[in-house]
Amino acid sequence: FKEPSQDWIREIVLPFGGDEASTIGEIVDSFGTPSWLRKFALAFQRPTGDQQRLFGNTVIDVLKVMIETGEASFTTYEEAEAAFRKAESEAGKIYGIRAMSQFLGPTGGAVRFDVRDENGQAWAFQTLSSEYRAMLEAAQWDHDVAFRDFVERFGLDPSLYYTAKSRPVVRRSVTEPGFDWQREHPDLFEQFPLTAYYANPDAIEDEFDYSAYVQQLREGSRQSLSPDQWVEERNDFLGRIAYEKARQQVMDHTGTLRTDEPAVTWLRNYRFQLQVAYPGFDRVTVGLTEQVPREDLIAEMETWVDSPAMMQTPTAYAVTQYLRARSQALADAEARHGISPQGFAVAKSTRYLRDWLRKVAQSLVLSNPEFGPVWEQVLGREIEEQDEPLELLGVNF
Repeated sequence: FKEPSQDWIREIVLPFGGDEASTIGEIVDSFGTPSWLRKFALAFQRPTGDQQRLFGNTVIDVLKVMIETGEASFTTYEEAEAAFRKAESEAGKIYGIRAMSQFLGPTGGAVRFDVRDENGQAWAFQTLSSEYRAMLEAAQWDHDVAFRDFVERFGLDPSLYYTAKSRPVVRRSVTEPGFDWQREHPDLFEQFPLTAYYANPDAIEDEFDYSAYVQQLREGSRQSLSPDQWVEERNDFLGRIAYEKARQQVMDHTGTLRTDEPAVTWLRNYRFQLQVAYPGFDRVTVGLTEQVPREDLIAEMETWVDSPAMMQTPTAYAVTQYLRARSQALADAEARHGISPQGFAVAKSTRYLRDWLRKVAQSLVLSNPEFGPVWEQVLGREIEEQDEPLELLGVNF
């Protein structure tokens, strides 16, 4: 029952939810094999299909606990391998316990992963994820500020709870209000298939819609992460936070990034150090489907202004205002410095223009908070400081 119009059938046939089967054969198998037996089998053999994703998610949750308690290290390849092996072993034990509880009782026991803060208070992982996102919104989508605030409040590592277990190929809503909005505006998603989501992005307080999440996994618009891919994505997040903090340290009194040779060289070397310290930072995660190129997203957003219906959506005004400023910055870069749009994000001579765009975005986020996710996920990524690609510096990974 993948179509939204068939939701009523699902509610009648499976009022309490069902196994994650995507074909008739999988549905028949799910009825033929007791759930407790499938869970018990996962404790002793490598899972496949949807069960592989669910088992991988459990391994990731175990890794989070191990990292937070200092039981896992990824400093060397050997330490990383040992951490993955232990996490898989512990996840297998969890599946065995769940299978036994389901065999002995009417339903299987649910597992909730908690972690304790500096004061000894237990927090669910999902709660910590929501807390960080709320802090991020309050900080006008400045990860450096939100990261610091989270650590000060909880004494925990926010990257463990902010890094998702899946990644969108094409962004779609995973909340109930957002999924409803998508169904109410099929014309927008048909006209703007790559960017319609950003016209009304998910709000932090919206309730998660698991059925929408699973549907995206099945149709290929979202891809689940394996444990090692999750570690790389987390490292990319940590690397970006560290580099942004370093970038702010070499700004002058006007808030503009310095372009003198010592500052440029120091930042370049620091970026290389982060590449080594955080494998996965600033590079494509192996094995994941390529996401829609950022330039394609921006090109489609530039056509929003031609659609009266799109211009009535929550973020359209802020997006078009930013894109006008971006067009002005690109024109100035070419007229004054001979820098093409392709070189705008890396040219030393256009750093002041990128800093100006950041200030424009900060102002728009203040007046239109819904613009925050668009900035954080798309537009802000375009002008992250990149310097020269490391391959040109003779660095190979």
